[in-house]
Amino acid sequence: MVSNHNNKISKLLRTALILVITGIVLSLGGILFNWLTINDQNGANIGAGLIFLLGGLLFLCGLILLLITFLKKK
Repeated sequence: MVSNHNNKISKLLRTALILVITGIVLSLGGILFNWLTINDQNGANIGAGLIFLLGGLLFLCGLILLLITFLKKK
């Protein structure tokens, strides 16, 4: 039963790390996309900004889950 509890925490930790890494990758992708389309006149920068915001949101959700994980261990 104790191993079951630790397994749930490790799943939460794994999910949090996946969210943090995905958020970082999406944010960097949004910045790169914005840099590559900086001279376009068809609104690609709006899409790049939305990708960046989505990445930031996922990153923050991952950080909140990490905080919950570490508070549960105490």
